[in-house]
Amino acid sequence: MKGLLSKRQVFLCVTASILTYSIIAIFISSDVKIYIWEKHQNNTHLDIWTKEAFVLETSTVLPAQTRHPLSPIYPYNYRFLLNQPDKCKEEAPFLILLVVSKATDIETRHLIRATWGNETIIPGVVIKRLFLVGMEPLYTTPLQQALQEESLVFQDILQQDFVDSYRNLTVKTMMGMEWVAKYCPTASYVLKIDTDVFLNVDFLVNDLLRPKDPTRTNYFTGRILNNTGPIRNKAYKKWYIPKEFYPGDKYPPYCAGPSYLFSGDVATKIYNVAQLIPAFPMEDTFVGLCLHHLGIQITKPPNAVFHGYGMTFDRCEFYKLACVHPFSHKELLKVWPNFLPKNDTTCQKTAAKSTNA
Repeated sequence: MKGLLSKRQVFLCVTASILTYSIIAIFISSDVKIYIWEKHQNNTHLDIWTKEAFVLETSTVLPAQTRHPLSPIYPYNYRFLLNQPDKCKEEAPFLILLVVSKATDIETRHLIRATWGNETIIPGVVIKRLFLVGMEPLYTTPLQQALQEESLVFQDILQQDFVDSYRNLTVKTMMGMEWVAKYCPTASYVLKIDTDVFLNVDFLVNDLLRPKDPTRTNYFTGRILNNTGPIRNKAYKKWYIPKEFYPGDKYPPYCAGPSYLFSGDVATKIYNVAQLIPAFPMEDTFVGLCLHHLGIQITKPPNAVFHGYGMTFDRCEFYKLACVHPFSHKELLKVWPNFLPKNDTTCQKTAAKSTNA
C-alpha cells in the first residue's frame, strides 16, 4: 500500500517515541497526571486531536433521566480514534479476542499475533483479534503516528480518547463491549484477555466451546471469585474503595480480570446496562456488577480450566487448561513452537503411566 510504513519502520518509530516519552516524563510533575485524570472524571476529552488525522465517531449516550441515580456514571461519549468497523463484515466470527494493550506495547502485540493471537490458528474456525488501547497520559505525536500505521498494517487496533491508566481499565473494557455490540453483534463468543496470559486456543475452541455445538446465550465463565469485598484501607491506594463509592461489604461474584469468556449476546447486554449503574475502577468487579444487575449467573468452568495461576510450563498440563496467568512474554516465545504439535502421544503415554502406577 502506497505511503504505508514497513513493520520495521513502525518498530523504529515506536522505539524512538518511547525514548522521547520517557525523557519527557522525567520533567512532568504528578500534578499534570492528576489533572488529566480529573478531566476524565469530569467526562471530557483530551483536546489534542485534529480532524485531519482521524475519523472521529461519537458513542450513543442514554438520556440523563434513564441513568442510575448514583455517580459517577460510566461516560459513553468517548470517540473511536482507531476503529475496525469492517472486521466482521464478510463473516461472523466464532471467537473474538479482545486483548488489553497499551500504545507502547508494540513488541508484545507482534508476539501475540505470532502465537495465541494468530487468527488462522484453528483451521475452519473464524477468529478475530483486536487490541484495546487508550491514549498515553503523556501524548507524543510520533507514538500516535506509529500506532496509526500499525493499525493500518494489521487492522486489529481499537483506540478511544480516554487516558490509558489502571483506573481506566473499566473504560477500556467497555470500549471492547461497545465495539462488539455495534460492529460484531453476531459473534458467537468473546474472550477478554490480558497480554501476560498463556492462552491455549485449541483447548478453548475445540474442547470448551465446540464449534459444532449450538451457540450458548447468557454465557459467562472464567476464574470465579466469590465472597470478596471492597478494600477500605487507604494504604492500598490502587484498590482502595471508600464507602461513599460502594457502600456494600461484599461484591457479587465476578471473574478474575486476566481472562474471561462470554457469549456474543452478553457484550451488548453489558454495554447497555453499564450506562445505568455506577462506574467502578476495577473492571472485573464492574463487569460482575453488570452481570448481577442483568441477572446473568456466571457458569463454573469445567475442571478449573481458567485457574492456571503461577504455573511453570509443562506441555501436558497446559494442554488441559484454557489460560495460565501470569506468563512471561520471553517464556511464551520460547515454548510456543513446541506447544503447537498435539498429534504426538507423549502426553497420552504420561497419563497412562500415571493411571497404572
